[in-house]
Amino acid sequence: MGFEIRFSPTAAKQFAKLQYEKLRSRIIASLEHLGRDPYAGKPLHGELKGDRSYRTGAFRIVYHIDLAEKSIGILRVEHRSEVYR
Repeated sequence: MGFEIRFSPTAAKQFAKLQYEKLRSRIIASLEHLGRDPYAGKPLHGELKGDRSYRTGAFRIVYHIDLAEKSIGILRVEHRSEVYR
């Protein structure tokens, strides 16, 4: 059994704003992969320490793993030039 994916309000808005269906499909596939392997993304540092980032083309999915609830909290879904600002 995999991890449950939960979107933060910010991430849900960012995902809804994605204009291209192909991009949405790639991100959904990445989220499904993270549900099976939550440690696939790289650990982040600094202010984002404790969170992880998964690369999907030019976009990044920033997320947090909650082992107690066996869930992944999606914090941001943005282009790489914007996501860490």
